[in-house]
Amino acid sequence: MIVRERIAVFRQAGALPEAALDDLVTRARDLDMDDVRASVTAARDNQ
Repeated sequence: MIVRERIAVFRQAGALPEAALDDLVTRARDLDMDDVRASVTAARDNQ
């Protein structure tokens, strides 16, 4: 599981190969958290 700013941005059971893990960490670091928060808010508002 990867959590950024108290938001889970990735969750998957099991191990990943090293290259996939490195790519995943890079992508998680590169996320625009303003966009993520807006998406979370929109999803909550639509429930």
